[in-house]
Amino acid sequence: GLHLVTLDIREDARLHRSTLAELLHYYGQVDNYAALSEEAKQALLTREITNPRPFFPIEPIFSETTNRVIATWRMIARAHRQYGSVVIDSVIASMSAAPSDTLTMLLFAREVGVQDSVDLVPLFETIDDLRGAAGIMEVLFANPEYHKHLEKRGMRQQIMLGYSDSNKDGGYFSSNWNLYTAQQALADV
Repeated sequence: GLHLVTLDIREDARLHRSTLAELLHYYGQVDNYAALSEEAKQALLTREITNPRPFFPIEPIFSETTNRVIATWRMIARAHRQYGSVVIDSVIASMSAAPSDTLTMLLFAREVGVQDSVDLVPLFETIDDLRGAAGIMEVLFANPEYHKHLEKRGMRQQIMLGYSDSNKDGGYFSSNWNLYTAQQALADV
């Protein structure tokens, strides 16, 4: 078994969004997920999280990206069954920009049965995302399904902040100032 190293899985939230959009379109639920308001996305995701029917088909027949995202989540579940949940304890969505990005991870985690055994970690990287991070987390914490997930995880929430991408996005001074203020605001939340 793998006993010395706990692994994290990191995927770009934009790829999660595109996977979700493709699946929702395939099932005839939403023609253009990207065009929905953030509130509509959250409502849809919250309903899907509680829906008992399978969301991933047995044999994915989608784009390469969607098939890879599904395979990654299934690999997490397989690793948990084979080695225990300690082997992968965090799933990170880089370029997180909205509460729906983390709710998408919760939907995918629920789909493969690992929702109670992994931390779902938003990674805020751009200046705008750093500025909005505290508000995004407030919305997530108020979501009843996400709150249930947090209860199962001992009310623990990891959050990552992107030093390098925020520096590329806004420059050294802006990046450092927004990282500082985001940390203060997130600590308050």
